[in-house]
Amino acid sequence: MLKKCLSCRKEYTISSTHAQYKKMTQNPSALFICDYCSSNMQKDAQASTGLKS
Repeated sequence: MLKKCLSCRKEYTISSTHAQYKKMTQNPSALFICDYCSSNMQKDAQASTGLKS
């Protein structure tokens, strides 16, 4: 299944082993954010708020 990252706009192939695969099959219009962008967003949020996970 091909999905485009909402943030970087690159296309990714989502296999059945991907963590978000089930969500994507149940709702094909669900938004997708790649692992790289997700990690960067989390780091930016932690830096701006001072909170750690």
